[in-house]
Amino acid sequence: MTKKEYLLQYKDAQREVDRLINERARWIARATKVTPTYTGMPHGGSGEDRMQDAVERLSEVEDELNDKIDRLVDLRREVDTAISTIGDTRLETVLRYRYINDFTLRQIARKMSYDYYYVCHLHGEALEKMTINRNFFMLK
Repeated sequence: MTKKEYLLQYKDAQREVDRLINERARWIARATKVTPTYTGMPHGGSGEDRMQDAVERLSEVEDELNDKIDRLVDLRREVDTAISTIGDTRLETVLRYRYINDFTLRQIARKMSYDYYYVCHLHGEALEKMTINRNFFMLK
């Protein structure tokens, strides 16, 4: 695993948390959806079963979400520690913007008032100077 791949783990974990948050919202909507029936005809009780299934699935998604959030917090700490090994605030800022805040290199250039190509150079220099504890590679 390269340094860049290591840093990208945080963005991937964040996307997974976002996906689970959206899935949780869908299951909440299903569990709380009430569809009244106005006919006098008898019908089965499948609506209650669907609600129970939705509540059970919601519980599973919330458990998975909590686990992923815990992992995300740990990974954020580890990525930030790795970035801090550079020892140059400017280079560290470029990597934090890129891999923690999910900015593009063009956005970073605008934010830092630098030329795009200079930010590309700083990004490469930062990756080169960063050191990673080899135990971090065992996380995935």
